Amino acid sequence: MKQITLYKSWLDLDKYQFKVLVMIAALAQEKRGFRGKLKDMCNFLNMTHRENIKKAIYELQDKGLINASLDGYTWTISLTEIAEDSDENSITIDLDNFTAIQNYKAADPQNYVAWENILKVFIFLIFTHEDILTYKFIATQLNLSIDVVRRCIVALDTIQFSGMIFFRKKVWKKSPVYNSKFPEFRVIGQRITLGWHWGT
Repeated sequence: MKQITLYKSWLDLDKYQFKVLVMIAALAQEKRGFRGKLKDMCNFLNMTHRENIKKAIYELQDKGLINASLDGYTWTISLTEIAEDSDENSITIDLDNFTAIQNYKAADPQNYVAWENILKVFIFLIFTHEDILTYKFIATQLNLSIDVVRRCIVALDTIQFSGMIFFRKKVWKKSPVYNSKFPEFRVIGQRITLGWHWGT
């Protein structure tokens, strides 16, 4: 089964640069890189503005993260060693699971969330060492809004992953209450489990 390798360091990039790197990782043929036209990139990335893609390509070149060449209308793009970072900062998943994230559609259109944001939250959850998480904390780390992070978590809780599990549980804390017979509790965050299912 084809797989895709993603890197923690990519989380620091803007959305267009991030999407281009993910595209290269997903479409590269046996690590030889991506070869295709801007139209192919637009179709994969679900983008209509080609200039945003071209701008991201040139910016990634300037950062030393990709090698890119243009022959007529055909681009050849590959990741550099800098982009591929190190094994301890990488996560490899089945391409089917990435596709499930990319194709996610909220049941309510008002809860729409872009696939690249879901993927960023997914990568963040893989690498975080925090025991208790809040939407605000994740939003701050990824430079996203709290509402976008909430929608991403709902999406990850909804998507049917193959060979992976996603589980979340609210964490409550007892609050001191005076002159009352009944204690009060408040939610202080969530514990989230994201990992591989090794069942038969």
